[in-house]
Amino acid sequence: MPPAGGAFGLAAVEPGRAVVLRDEVVIMDPCECNRLMGGENMQLRISWGLMISIFLVSMGLLLDAPARGQSASCSISAGMERTFIFVRELDQDGNPLGELGSGWIDQGNQMPVTSRTGKIAISYQLSSSDKRFETDPKDCSNGTVISVP
Repeated sequence: MPPAGGAFGLAAVEPGRAVVLRDEVVIMDPCECNRLMGGENMQLRISWGLMISIFLVSMGLLLDAPARGQSASCSISAGMERTFIFVRELDQDGNPLGELGSGWIDQGNQMPVTSRTGKIAISYQLSSSDKRFETDPKDCSNGTVISVP
């Protein structure tokens, strides 16, 4: 049996007021809903927050691409003569992770290299020598060209 004053006892409630029925809030007037929930200001805050979050996430992905397992690329160029190249991938601390490639490069030609970390080490040997040389760790990103003698 419904309580006195209407189906749910709302006859005595002023228009524009919120009441609780069975643990649910019932808003009697849409204007009251805007006032209680923050209205347009709340929507504006959510919109700005969402845009800022999307921007920060996208910048983080763009700036940190090699560290997130995406690839970085560069090329190794043989300068003076035919050169044997051995390329290793390095972690961010300079420790070797594995071989990326090896082979002969003719004078003036390039060998493309793709790295997950963006850091590489190069060993090379000129065709006219038995001696093998090492380079300092190199940055392999944005299509840079790394020259060896």
